[in-house]
Amino acid sequence: MVGSLKLSVVYLLTSDPRFNLGVRGSLDDLLPRIRSIGLDGVEYNIPNPFDVDGVRLRRVTEDYGLDIPVLSTGLSYILHGINLSSVDEDSRLKAVKWMRRYIDLSCELGSYRVVLGLVRGRCTDRDQGIRLLASSLRELDRYAYEKGVHILLEPLSSGETNLVNSIEEALMFVEMFRSIRILFDVYHALNEEKDLVRSLGYAGRYVEHIHVADMSRGVSELGELPLNQLFSILSSIGYEGYVSLEARMEYSVEESLRRFIDIVKALLKPLR
Repeated sequence: MVGSLKLSVVYLLTSDPRFNLGVRGSLDDLLPRIRSIGLDGVEYNIPNPFDVDGVRLRRVTEDYGLDIPVLSTGLSYILHGINLSSVDEDSRLKAVKWMRRYIDLSCELGSYRVVLGLVRGRCTDRDQGIRLLASSLRELDRYAYEKGVHILLEPLSSGETNLVNSIEEALMFVEMFRSIRILFDVYHALNEEKDLVRSLGYAGRYVEHIHVADMSRGVSELGELPLNQLFSILSSIGYEGYVSLEARMEYSVEESLRRFIDIVKALLKPLR
């Protein structure tokens, strides 16, 4: 823990090179190194939730003194085409089935939070895509709510999807469904929001997880971002969640993570 913030890193449970925002490798090799550097948790990005024994993964992670703050799902879209806004009904229902399994897996992992990022897909007809996404979430909302799981909708850059790019759009879904909360990604917010700090304050108590990376999706220029203002807002709204590094490891895992921790420490110091 750094100051009053808990820190984590995205952990990719795949060797596929098509997505490289996070660490990857042997659990027994990486988990103790991540803990020794000073992080508090790992955010698993899991390609196929049906292939994972959540109870075992949680035990292994906790044995190394790490928490699992959220469960990420983006690799299911990248590697398997899982898409909650698919115009093909069979494909959409398959995506709903996969998300139900992610919800169950989040309970097994003890995170009780599932990220909804790339898995929402993209559509040629944006209005139709929003309707299809809402239909999928309507089917998932009760299931998640009854299990005490929050689905964290992550506004993404327009280059990655045309469905829910802004905090304002995400809040519409928060108002529609009981289980929806927000993942605030600094990289995407800097691309899409007119005012990073204002948008975070606007989302307020609905924000339950933070992603950070610099504007090249790395760590080398993290210190040039207005993170001090972001941390000030987080402090003012009583944020108790994690700040998670979702970035390319430009250096070794150890050096990349130490740079992340050192930058956060330096920016938090004036706030104490």
